[in-house]
Amino acid sequence: MPRSVSSDHVSQAAWSIDDFLVSLTSVSEATRRAYRRDVEQLADWLRRAEIDTPVLVERIHLRRYLAFGVTSGLAPTTLARRASSLRRYFGWLHRRGRISVDPTVGLTAPRGESRLPRVLIDEEGADLLDRPDADANSATGRRDAALLELLYGSGLRVAEACSLGHSELDLSASTVDVMGKGGKWRRVPLSAPATEALWSAVAPLESDWEWSAPALSSARRQFSWPPVAAACNGVLPSSP
Repeated sequence: MPRSVSSDHVSQAAWSIDDFLVSLTSVSEATRRAYRRDVEQLADWLRRAEIDTPVLVERIHLRRYLAFGVTSGLAPTTLARRASSLRRYFGWLHRRGRISVDPTVGLTAPRGESRLPRVLIDEEGADLLDRPDADANSATGRRDAALLELLYGSGLRVAEACSLGHSELDLSASTVDVMGKGGKWRRVPLSAPATEALWSAVAPLESDWEWSAPALSSARRQFSWPPVAAACNGVLPSSP
């Protein structure tokens, strides 16, 4: 990890850090300290390459500095904050005429290694779906069972399942219309167990309805499951 930098190691006159901090009139003191630390750490790192003034800094230097942060094990959020601090600092220098070119134009923080979400192994999924429930015959129990089958059998995200409305379900065709990321709709097939569990969960609520999208649409009725978000939290295993 990069070490802390003492102000004594950095030429305040050359880097104009104090003047830059004075210009930050709408930030908290904690944010101001973070800006100082980020700029001083950059200046100290560049000093090893005999760059002792921001006039000599080029974008390649900043890219190497951020890449050094990745290899040092810094979190992506820390790297993003550093890049933001440097963009604001060099943008201020450029507006003040202290540098002729802003080296942070087009600069982005490296993402580092992406972390894939943890998924259930076969045994965990089977245990979750087959777990006996004392309230299996209650409305809540049927709802939870339907939710689990929907997530497991159709691959819906939790947020997608929790936001489903009545009109998106077409149980006679065993399909569900889902709005995903970017507001895009897709039609997803339902597994036989999911269809059966959904019938069991919703049929008692609307027993006099033909459960198909056209019928629901013409009736202009909207159905929302009772706090499904709470059910998600209650019946799904928490992430590690």
